[in-house]
Amino acid sequence: MSLARHIVILGSTGSVGVNTLDVVARHRERFKVIALTAYRQIDALFNQCIEFQPQ
Repeated sequence: MSLARHIVILGSTGSVGVNTLDVVARHRERFKVIALTAYRQIDALFNQCIEFQPQ
């Protein structure tokens, strides 16, 4: 039994953040999103929060 790694993604709406969340989505058993941040794209951040349910 392996525990999920807790991760924080800074700049989750940018290209690196979006790609990181794509990997997380493919391996939900391995990762738990704790927090997401964004600078401008508030609508995209809101949608990510709905999908990944950060604390």
